[in-house]
Amino acid sequence: MLKLAADTMVTPEVRLLEQVDRGLGGPVTWRALQTDWKKEVIVQFAPHGRLVDDALDGFLTAAALGQEVATSRVAHIHDFGVFEDRLPFVVVEALQGRTLEQRLKKQRRLPVAEVDELGKQLAVAVDGMHEVGVEHHRLGADAVVLRSGKEIDAVVRGLAIGLLTRVSKSDEYVSPEVYAGEEADNRADLWSLGAILYRMLLGRPAVEMAQRRAGQWQVTLPTVGVDKSLREALQPIFGKALHESPDERYGSAEAMVTALSNGLDSVRGADGQFRIVNVTDESIPPQIAEEDDDSLAW
Repeated sequence: MLKLAADTMVTPEVRLLEQVDRGLGGPVTWRALQTDWKKEVIVQFAPHGRLVDDALDGFLTAAALGQEVATSRVAHIHDFGVFEDRLPFVVVEALQGRTLEQRLKKQRRLPVAEVDELGKQLAVAVDGMHEVGVEHHRLGADAVVLRSGKEIDAVVRGLAIGLLTRVSKSDEYVSPEVYAGEEADNRADLWSLGAILYRMLLGRPAVEMAQRRAGQWQVTLPTVGVDKSLREALQPIFGKALHESPDERYGSAEAMVTALSNGLDSVRGADGQFRIVNVTDESIPPQIAEEDDDSLAW
């Protein structure tokens, strides 16, 4: 087994500093120094023993295309390659902040206005990837980083390296076709984006684990505790965004988010929180008391 250690030069310009996680079936992540820039970066390696020719080709292609993504809403890929001819890696910008998943663990759902703004930022990221032919297929709340320094500033990470990791059957954001191990395209990312928006707005998964296991992918807004006007406005939007058939989904992230924004505007003042009807953004439940940890968990 190939052993990585601090001070290892992954490339002539990138030196490993400190391992920040151990993969747990996903990529192995290190803090590193880009020596020519004197700047900290993040290096992610594929899990050991996962180097397969077809997957490697897909990874290298996606990484190369990922460098062409123009929007700052996607973490920039500085470099990529195969370390000692065995271990694929990517070098990406070091982000400061917390993940959307961390935020949602502390605050079950987000204010309507914040969902609206985050949706627009994520749409720029997703459509920006798709414009150059990059597909994420692991897009979820943990792949969205809320950068420090601004109230709402979302960046998508995890391009390319996800191709070399297994799909988690417990991931609520994985599209039906990816979940089933079928061939998928950029419309899988659109489903995942819809699932993120649903979770932020309603505070629950769009499709529960038991439903996925049973092959039941129809999405409905809850009838108990959800304002009727909100439910009627958003049901057709999420029904389309999270349709089991890729052909029935929105054609772009922008189209999806625009539809959602218009739907929210039509019922502004209603709120989707369970057990709360006809309330405003200010009525959102307080944050759950937990340790304050704003650091980015890789």
